[in-house]
Amino acid sequence: MYGGLWEKKHRREIHVGMLDMGITIPTKLKPKYDAKSDTDYIELALREGTTTRRERPGGLGLFHTFDHLKQHGGTLTIISGNGQVIRYFKNKKIIRQHNKRRLNGTWCMVRFPLMEKTMS
Repeated sequence: MYGGLWEKKHRREIHVGMLDMGITIPTKLKPKYDAKSDTDYIELALREGTTTRRERPGGLGLFHTFDHLKQHGGTLTIISGNGQVIRYFKNKKIIRQHNKRRLNGTWCMVRFPLMEKTMS
C-alpha cells in the first residue's frame, strides 16, 4: 500500500494505491457472475451489491470509493488478471484494456484532486 501528496504547478492530488497479490477480482467473481472478459468482471465489481463473499452480504468497498471519486472528479485504475479499467471521472472518460501480461493479483490506484492553490 502507498499514499502521498502529488503536486505540480497549481495542481495537488492525493494518490493512494494498493497491490494485493492474492486471487484476482475475475477469479473471485466467476463462480457467482457471468461476464465475457476480465475487464467486464472489473466493471462488475464496481456495481453496488457485487460481492466476492459466499455467505455474508458485501460489495460496498469499491462501490463507495467509486461513488466518492465520481463526486470529486478523481481517477480510478484497477488492474486484475488480464484486464485493466481506468476511469477519469472529471471528463467521464473510460479506458478498458487487455493486459499484455497477466497480473496474478489486483492493483487498485485512486487519485483525489485537492483544492487548487491560490496565487499569492
